[in-house]
Amino acid sequence: MDCVDAAGVRVTAGELKYPRSRWLSEFLLSEVNPHAKLVEVRVTPGGDEVIVFEVEVEVSQVRVFDIHPRERLAVLFRAQDDLTPEVLALRKDFPYVPHVNPRDVEIPRSLCLYEENFDELKVAWTPARFVERARWWLCETAKGTLHGEDQPLEPILLGNFPPLIMSVDLLSSLVSTDAPQPLAIEMRGDSGHELYVANPGHPATGLAAIAFIAPPHADGAIRVQPGNLKRLSEILKEVGLDIIEQLRQRLSEWELPGSLLNAPPILLIILRKQRRASEAVETIETWAFLLSKTIGDLGVALGILQRYGSSYGRVLNGQTDDGLIEATFLAILNPTFSLSRSLAARLNGTTAQTLKITAIGLGALGSQVVNHLVRAGFGIWTGVDDDILFPHNAAKHQLGQRDIGRLKVRAMQTHLNGIMDDCAMPTIVDTNMLHSGAKESELRDALSNAEAILDFSANLSVARKLAYYDATGKRRCSVFLNPSGSDLVLLCEDQDRKSRLDWLEFQYYRELVNNDSLKSHFHWEHGRIRYARSCRDLTSDIPQGLIAMHSGIASQALQRTLVRPEAVVRIWHSDSIMNVQCHDVDALPVMDLEIQEWRICTDRRFLSALRKYRRMKLPKETGGVVIGSFDEERRIAYLVDVLPSPPDSEEWPTLYIRGTHGLADAVKQAACRTDNQLQYMGEWHSHPEGYGTKPSGDDKKVFEWLAELAARDCNPPIMLIVGQKDVRIFLGSIETWVSLKK
Repeated sequence: MDCVDAAGVRVTAGELKYPRSRWLSEFLLSEVNPHAKLVEVRVTPGGDEVIVFEVEVEVSQVRVFDIHPRERLAVLFRAQDDLTPEVLALRKDFPYVPHVNPRDVEIPRSLCLYEENFDELKVAWTPARFVERARWWLCETAKGTLHGEDQPLEPILLGNFPPLIMSVDLLSSLVSTDAPQPLAIEMRGDSGHELYVANPGHPATGLAAIAFIAPPHADGAIRVQPGNLKRLSEILKEVGLDIIEQLRQRLSEWELPGSLLNAPPILLIILRKQRRASEAVETIETWAFLLSKTIGDLGVALGILQRYGSSYGRVLNGQTDDGLIEATFLAILNPTFSLSRSLAARLNGTTAQTLKITAIGLGALGSQVVNHLVRAGFGIWTGVDDDILFPHNAAKHQLGQRDIGRLKVRAMQTHLNGIMDDCAMPTIVDTNMLHSGAKESELRDALSNAEAILDFSANLSVARKLAYYDATGKRRCSVFLNPSGSDLVLLCEDQDRKSRLDWLEFQYYRELVNNDSLKSHFHWEHGRIRYARSCRDLTSDIPQGLIAMHSGIASQALQRTLVRPEAVVRIWHSDSIMNVQCHDVDALPVMDLEIQEWRICTDRRFLSALRKYRRMKLPKETGGVVIGSFDEERRIAYLVDVLPSPPDSEEWPTLYIRGTHGLADAVKQAACRTDNQLQYMGEWHSHPEGYGTKPSGDDKKVFEWLAELAARDCNPPIMLIVGQKDVRIFLGSIETWVSLKK
């Protein structure tokens, strides 16, 4: 076996100082592993301790790579305990294979035995495991199975290089032109952690960028680290890119100003990589090389230009000077693309969405939800809010102390637009949804131009106004927390707005009344905290942890909801140990009925309950009370739920007298569970088979009683008669009614 000598001078095993090198040499000398044998021990002038040993490798007669049955390896241990020991294959003709580390010299080759960081490996590192890892690596390499089909292709360069942050748009612009482009590079970061940021919008800092695209190729990693342009040229020729010839051609054609001729170039090399030569391009990799010479001096080295004082002139039939090319040193930069909407979505495991969304209310919950969605590449946003940020807001708001005194919407716009290259919130309206005043036109544009409107205001009046604001507009959603912050609520209209936001609200209330696991939804043991002297200077004491948890849930839910057509009523309830249970409610379309100046809103579930209770008591008549709410401003009566006949009622085939046992408590419970949003609305009773829903004399007397009762609260009386074929609803008077057929 023809091998190169390992670095350093020979010493005895007893002269070794580092624990791992001593441990490995002792293990090899013990011959516990019959397939490994110590050859020699060395120490380099720099203090590295080198263990040279041979291993037997299980190889078949047919091999993808020429790995021999016996290979000689050298392991370099360094004084720094956190550095991975370097493993070198000493055979002179050891093949170029996947998973080798580039070095300044190609032979001996540096084997990449591990993917993990050595800080993780050294916890379980032993000489026995190390030797067997080396034997396994050689065996798998011989079979060609070391790099699995499910693994990504190897990077063209291996190592830690300073990042160059640049936008995809900048790279596309450079690719679209052959000419060099002025480029501003800003160094950022702390000492030892610097990175370079390309800012095309800033004044150039004396650099020029030139892009090159290599043909598709199936080669692995670069075998050596290129330290100069000549070596880089030799490497790129192996992947089909003649960088010297391309530079000669371009410099021959360019008419460059002096500012660019005197600028050092950054060569951006785009490599299109295949797994196999016959297959499609699988990955695209970009590398940047900052040259030590200016473009003008590079032209001189290429025989294209000649320097005259501080300027350059063209040369006819000039020749490339290999010495000057080799003396053109380079620094390797690792281009990393800045965050775009599409990249943000991909990093979040989703697809970018450019849905136009108007967000009303950027308080604690709204600011965090919108922040999550922007970071997920979801939406192009318009913000609507007129609040300013106070010191106490920073405890739970996405913004912090540096924005105190600023409008929340303006500060959030700055914050969101700084997350990525794409503009996240191009438009804001600093107004109140309920009192827009001079900003009404801007508000109307913000709402009418949106594809979805999200209400984070937690203000009932805002949600009610949104339900009827510009009735032809796009869907609206409300997202809010209950008073204690334990529960999150999402109400979202369908795309056709058949389930309107106000009716979704009342379906949510109906769920609270009928779902015992949500009976404490509006129960709030704590009070509020006064942050200033005014009687209105109060804020809630909901923990930030709950807001953070629910804002994450809301952002995930909105990403799914807003790209689907159906309406959503959903409640997430968390308990004291942060278990979260989701309650989905059937979001039914609203049924709108007009009676004189009033509108009645209800749905099929309400009607189904009436018919169910009627069927249960046939052939007798039955009845109960209606639970719902009045919106006096818009003259709407919401018929939400029904309570069945109390047990002390008198029920006959042609007569019904409603009892009272437990009824007051049931109505009170409905009000309590919904924070007084549901109340007693009126009465309902059934008619037997064979009778219609025309009111009898007794029914008229009941309605007169209802009218007197309702007048005390300045509300219209409501009575329902449920028949075999229809439900008749009376509102205001016994003569004004509408009928709903089955």
